[in-house]
Amino acid sequence: MTTHYCIYQTGKANIETACFAEDGEVLKSPYSGELFDDMLKELNAKLEDGSPEYQILKLDDVTPLIEAAQEAKYCSDWSEISEDDWYENLEVLPPEKWETVRGVNIFRMCEYLTGNITAHFAKLNGKFFTRNCSTRETYEELAEQVAAKWFETDNKA
Repeated sequence: MTTHYCIYQTGKANIETACFAEDGEVLKSPYSGELFDDMLKELNAKLEDGSPEYQILKLDDVTPLIEAAQEAKYCSDWSEISEDDWYENLEVLPPEKWETVRGVNIFRMCEYLTGNITAHFAKLNGKFFTRNCSTRETYEELAEQVAAKWFETDNKA
């Protein structure tokens, strides 16, 4: 059975390299032919003190770790923006998805930052907001978050 392997450092939003191999086959880079064990030793020798070591892992096991690291690095909280910023982002490219949920007008950009993370924009009662987040979050969840943010900003005024 063919399995995909990679060299990964815990907490990173990407892998160093990957290959596929049959059970028992020696792992090596498909690009350079260098053995994974040699690459691993070289990478770990260059680490700064306190940094997690690189490991050879199955790509299927690493994918959720990468997604979590990407969300930690790129996702943000809702922040208020101007109406001009809202329309500029609406008009620069066609939205990938655009809906009104419980009175909240929400769209997301068709260009992604990484993985399934992209900019989302929302409008509610004359206030405009933006947030980078995963497309796994439903528009129902986003509408609830925007309503809470609107209430928070409206009560500050």
